[in-house]
Amino acid sequence: FLFVCDSRLGLTASAFGPARKKTHTHSAQTRGSLGTMAFFEQGARVWFKVAERNNLWVPCTATGTDGAVSTFEDDDGQTHSLPNDQLGPETVMNMHETSQEGLEDMAKLADLHEGAILYNIYLRYQKNYIYTLIGSILSAVNPYKDMGDLYSDATLVSYKEKPIGERPPHIFAIANEAYYAMWKSSCNQVVLISGESGAGK
Repeated sequence: FLFVCDSRLGLTASAFGPARKKTHTHSAQTRGSLGTMAFFEQGARVWFKVAERNNLWVPCTATGTDGAVSTFEDDDGQTHSLPNDQLGPETVMNMHETSQEGLEDMAKLADLHEGAILYNIYLRYQKNYIYTLIGSILSAVNPYKDMGDLYSDATLVSYKEKPIGERPPHIFAIANEAYYAMWKSSCNQVVLISGESGAGK
């Protein structure tokens, strides 16, 4: 399976919308299952649920608390604040270290939500990696620029007879897997390609 997305859509660190400097105070519906206040060390990386972005978990850094209200800054410089008695797993969560690295295979992410997936793709895109795996599913971001030797004959050969995961994520790995599955089983293979219109499928 191949999913293609469009880098022209404004891929930014905090979900991935236009950067802007604003401060928001958020209220929570519940305190979460713990029923107690939670505090985050200054500088800690966290996920903050932003109602204005369809309750998307946004990557943020804890910037401090005055004892009553905690503040968090997302990667675009936007500040979010929340009363301490409303901090909990329904509003703010610690970010697992796997979400801070830009993993090749997102099946290894410990944070399982849309924000973590988008942020992982963003981190890899910032390093010029346009392909990312989710198990045997390949996510691709169309960079709309030349990618050098990414599709060279030498790169193609390097994926020959290599199972998915042995080499960095690439469309060649998907093609190789389909070809050898067809060769071994003598059955037709299907590669499903999905993505937004104009993304470059």
